[in-house]
Amino acid sequence: MDRTDRIRTMETTLREAEAAAAKLQEALDQYADLWPRVVKLYAYYGSKTWFADRRADEKGKLPADLPRGVLGEDEVYDLMGENREILGSMLALSADMVWER
Repeated sequence: MDRTDRIRTMETTLREAEAAAAKLQEALDQYADLWPRVVKLYAYYGSKTWFADRRADEKGKLPADLPRGVLGEDEVYDLMGENREILGSMLALSADMVWER
């Protein structure tokens, strides 16, 4: 690779990294703002209240058009797993980023 190609390649990498970093920071800020509500969701999932809400649903006491994914056993559990995977990815990337230089 000659000097001109190298500079072009590095410039492209710089611009792509800047854009990706900005998107990542925006996503992190958005999730950080949402996190207190997610913690409440985790506390609700499997609680006495959650079981009471499920029973009410099973008895037809909730509006038919009410979204009720939160009353299932999979979606919140899957979110918890997804968050663990994201955390692992963030930790691995963080370690690489810290030790790279």
